[in-house]
Amino acid sequence: MVLLMTCLTMMKLNLIIQEFRMAKTKKPSRDNEVVFKSYQDVITRKMKAGKDVTRLTKRLNTLLAQYKSK
Repeated sequence: MVLLMTCLTMMKLNLIIQEFRMAKTKKPSRDNEVVFKSYQDVITRKMKAGKDVTRLTKRLNTLLAQYKSK
């Protein structure tokens, strides 16, 4: 069950990252790139350790939504 959740969360994370890269609204600033990259690294590391990353993923989604709406 944990493996399935990890796999599904990883797929969702990859979709989010792909959407972020394909967004043509504006180019992210260096600060935003660092924040998104660090979220990606932390989520990946915690998933490999078998931890729950739903809060991190929700926060990353929120940040991406705020970035897209600007």
